Amino acid sequence: MVNHARGNCHSAVGPPTFGGRNRATISLSCELVLQAAQLNQTPLLMPIYVSASNGGSPNFTLLGFAEFVVTGFNFPAFFASDWLNPANDCAGSDVCLNGYFTQGVVPFSGSLGGTNLGASVIELTG
Repeated sequence: MVNHARGNCHSAVGPPTFGGRNRATISLSCELVLQAAQLNQTPLLMPIYVSASNGGSPNFTLLGFAEFVVTGFNFPAFFASDWLNPANDCAGSDVCLNGYFTQGVVPFSGSLGGTNLGASVIELTG
């Protein structure tokens, strides 16, 4: 996730390979998205990578997308206990995002591309 204006939390993902960042901080708008998803048990669409390079500016190779239910998280100054299993909580300087993958329908028109990992797009025709 990248730093964007309030209310706009997204990151451009262009298959098959795209650049990323090495950091554990997230913007306020992304904090709000994670808090709502964790509280309401709303799945988020997550990119799944087949590979990631090391170094200053990493490159990721996209495999596909899957729905992920956030159960808890720990980022610098931003924490929510894991509602599914609090034993999974990480603390201190450890950074984590807890949850599980599920199958689901993605609420937008377009194409996800990549390998089908359980997320599908339904589009009206005619």
